[in-house]
Amino acid sequence: MGKYDKINFISINKYAKAGGFKRSGNDHIALIYAEGDIIDGSTDQRGIIASENYMKLIRKARLDKTIKAIVFRVNSGGGSSLASENIWRELSLAKQEKTCGSKFW
Repeated sequence: MGKYDKINFISINKYAKAGGFKRSGNDHIALIYAEGDIIDGSTDQRGIIASENYMKLIRKARLDKTIKAIVFRVNSGGGSSLASENIWRELSLAKQEKTCGSKFW
């Protein structure tokens, strides 16, 4: 077994404790994971990126004034181009709203 065959993972809670992380303030960062094939519409099935579901999640984060940034992580082999475009449009709206008056993006 080579040195890269085994990767050690730790939980975010254990990492936060080790780094002396302390919660302060009321601002948040939204972290949205999308994994699977991209489809139009909505579904409760795991492993599917349904455009309506993710558009709602992104919109909720966009409209929440305590959320100052959105991290959207995608792991997908592809799928519907229309569904991808709809998700991208919602992300673009979030970008405009979250960066309004800010020099960062």
